[in-house]
Amino acid sequence: MVRLKTNVRAIDELLQGGLEPKAIYEFAGEFGTGKTQLCHQLSVTVQLSQDKGGVGGAAVYLDTEEAFSPNRIVNIAQRFDLDPNETLDNIYVIKVINAADLEDRIKFDVVKLVEQANAKLIVVDSIIALYRAEFKGRERLAERQQRLNYILDWLMRIAKVYNVYVVLTNQVLDVPMGYIEVKRPAGGNVLAHAVTHRLFLRKSKEDIKVMEVLDSPSYRLRLAPCLGLLIRELRMSSSCS
Repeated sequence: MVRLKTNVRAIDELLQGGLEPKAIYEFAGEFGTGKTQLCHQLSVTVQLSQDKGGVGGAAVYLDTEEAFSPNRIVNIAQRFDLDPNETLDNIYVIKVINAADLEDRIKFDVVKLVEQANAKLIVVDSIIALYRAEFKGRERLAERQQRLNYILDWLMRIAKVYNVYVVLTNQVLDVPMGYIEVKRPAGGNVLAHAVTHRLFLRKSKEDIKVMEVLDSPSYRLRLAPCLGLLIRELRMSSSCS
């Protein structure tokens, strides 16, 4: 099994060497915790050769919140001694306007790119944003969860059939726990059961980004400070989420 490295040492150690194919990784967290930056980094590292932590493939970036930044990709590519223009050419950015568009793009455009353009990484940034915006109110919750489950099933099938890596970002909710509120990933049980590895990003009191394993069949439930390259990139960009 070839692991896709983030090339952030603390994260790769937490993930036992990097991301595995045929699985769905969920990175949840508040704004500013590094979710989108991590997706940008993976969109570059997937293009590296195996001896450098990549798999020599392209990336498909489904952008639901207008978060993709070519300038960030250029900066990351330069740090890995890659040609910025070629790196951008190998990232197929798909701007998604609503939930139906997301579903159609995954079923048709993404599959086509995986088959014909050597796409090895699929990023959805973010998976829940459109569904929360369109299916408002408790009376539409069942419909929202059904649609969400449908597209997550498609992503898992693509991952398994084509041996690719799938990464989702997710928003968080404040959940009452006694006298306090704790932050948990949005999407309910449907998302929790569909993803393979559920990871939570947050800031510590010392303003250090921390990644926590919430659920995983293989990773120990522990914390890892996300230091090094990712933190330096976060400081370079005040707009990351």
